[in-house]
Parts: sequence; structure tokens; C-alpha cells
Amino acid sequence: MENSTPVTKILFLASNPTSACLRLDEEMREIDEGLKRSRYRERFEIYQRWAVRTRDIRRAMLEIMPQIVHFSGHGQGGENSNEKGLIFEDEAGQPRLVDGDALAGLFGLFSGRIEFVLLNSCYSKAQATAIAKQVPHVIGMQKAVGDQAAIGFAIGVYDALGAGRSVEDAFCFGCNGIQLMGISEYLPPTLVKRNAAGEVEIHEAKEFCSAHRSTQSELEKTPSLDGEVAVAPDLTSQSKSIDNGDLPCFSQKSHSIQPSQVLIYRGDNSGQIGQSLGNLTQRQSIGQGAATSSLTTSQILEIVAQVEILLMNSAMLNPAKQKALGFLEATKGEVESEQPDKSYAAKNLNRIVQKLRETKDIGSDGKPLEEDIVTLLGRLEPWLGGAFHLLGL
Repeated sequence: MENSTPVTKILFLASNPTSACLRLDEEMREIDEGLKRSRYRERFEIYQRWAVRTRDIRRAMLEIMPQIVHFSGHGQGGENSNEKGLIFEDEAGQPRLVDGDALAGLFGLFSGRIEFVLLNSCYSKAQATAIAKQVPHVIGMQKAVGDQAAIGFAIGVYDALGAGRSVEDAFCFGCNGIQLMGISEYLPPTLVKRNAAGEVEIHEAKEFCSAHRSTQSELEKTPSLDGEVAVAPDLTSQSKSIDNGDLPCFSQKSHSIQPSQVLIYRGDNSGQIGQSLGNLTQRQSIGQGAATSSLTTSQILEIVAQVEILLMNSAMLNPAKQKALGFLEATKGEVESEQPDKSYAAKNLNRIVQKLRETKDIGSDGKPLEEDIVTLLGRLEPWLGGAFHLLGL
């Protein structure tokens, strides 16, 4: 007897026309392996397209006719950017920015077919909002998102979908997936969907998942594909885990900042793709603009990046090194926040110093590594202000 179970087709689109070493292949592998292990694995088929150009998107959608479209790569936007959109490749393999209206127009040609779009790139909230006029559910990122956070989010989303959960549940599982990794970036994802009246609703992660969980607890639960109750994870906790880091990769190892070293984020809001550390002080931050002190966000990130390189190239043994990098990543998250918790940042930096004092590592110059890093951290006093004493230097 022929199996009549409907199959959901997923189209995975990857584009990385910059020097940043995004781990898009790891993201695809994790999604694929998760679905293969899932309870309803026979209900999903996943199709991959790499180094996609705009024409490739159209052709793939016409060929495959997917219900889910997943974009993985770079986005550009933020308050300080004049240009916003997703970054694809042109015919020469160079970056090409595609704005939300153009994407919405394309998805409009498949109206009624596509059920869910995931834009796993920085600053993709605007594009998600535009596409949501044509697609019932769209997820985008409201600010910069690190590579590891983006992967963790995708794993949570597809693990939930593979278990028969709704898109709303999957969104919350994805956010919780970032949270469980100990990364402080669980706020970037945004769910945009159309309500019964056809109006576009924008839902931020924490508020939506808290309300979604409460609704399921108090009212009739939303059934999953097999009639079981779908309960979203709890994102209401205010605690911040700092045991693990969202580690960027660098093009070369050095104790000095090199122009070819790139901060690994899935986007850029300076209007220039592939922001290098060598000239961070000449450009706006990839986060949410300049800090409200005598140091700009770009300058603070440059200091953090120098500390990160020293830690990554040190002889410090794991798990001490990973914990120190995790503390630094938590600090970076506060630097990029619109309302940074500077006391929290200072306490994380203090934990790095304590780790260095415990391990007594020696730097390449023959001096204790602690001295080099303490010197760098001392430059953060204008930004930390009254919280600087918490560094314990």
C-alpha cells in the first residue's frame, strides 16, 4: 500500500561571499542529522543549494517547490546602516545585497505554497517582516548573531519540527537552544507571522516564548502532529550562563591584530562586508552603534578581540581556556547590547583574570599572560565607568 503521509520539503540556501569563515556546512550537517534522528523523519526531505546567486534561489524554488525555505549566511542592517538586506553572490562571486521588498516579491510568486521561512543571518528582521506579507511564518534576527549561536538556534528549531511541534514551538526551542549553550545571544531571533485577519505580527523571543508557554499551560494545549501536547521551553529565566563561548574563527593566528582577521558574525551594519579588525576603529560597530562613553563600540570590540587572540593562542589547557573564552564572549554580548550590563561584563572579565592567575600561563614575550591581558583590560575603564573596580585589577 502506498504511503500517503505528506512530505515537507526544506530548501537550504547557503551564501558566504566574504572572507568570514562561517560554518554553514556544520549548520547544514546538524540540521540533516537531527531530522534523520527525529520521530517524524519520513515526513521531511531537505535540499541543499550552495554559493547561491539570486537566480539560483528562483530556480531552486521552482524546481523543488518547498514548504520551508532556510537562508544561512550574511545579512546587513542595523540602525547605522543605510542599506539593509541579505547578502548573496553575483555572477563573479562577489557580494550582492538583496533587500526585503525584492525577497517579498519573489516569495509572493509562491504564495500559498511556502509555509515557513528562516533567515539565519544578522539584521534579517526587516526582511522577515517584508516576507511575512506573503508567508505565514518567518523568523529573522533583530541584531548581530554569532556563528555558533546561529547554528544552535537552527538545531533547536529543526529538532522541534522533527518531533512534530508547531513553528511557534520550534521558534522557542531554537531560542532555548542558544540559551542552553551558555551564549548570551538568545534575544536576536524574532518571529513574524500573520494572524487570522491577515495582519503581520512581530514577536520578540523572550516575551513571546514566555506568553506562549503560559498559554499552553492554562488553556487547551496546541496539539502536535500526532495529537500530543506541544509545550515550549521556558525562556523566563533572568540568569546568564557563562560557562561556554560562541567562538569566532580567525584566518591566521597572531598576537597582533592583522587586517585579514575577521570578526565572525553573520552580518555587517557598517555598509561594508567582511569587517576586519585592522580598521575597526575607522568604522561603525557591527552591533548597535557607538557606546555612550569616550570609547566607541568598535574600539571596545577591538580590545576584546585582542584579548581573545591572546587567549586562543595561549598554552592554557582546556577546559580553563574554553571557560575564559566563554566569559569573554558573555562580555562581548554586553558590549553589543543596546542596554549593556556593565557590572555583568566586568565580573566576567574578572573571572578571566582569576583563571589566568590560577594557570600562571606565560605569553610569547616571556611575561605572564595575565600582564598582557590586564594591560588591555585597563583600557576599558572609560566604558566600564563605575563598574571598573569589579575587574579586581
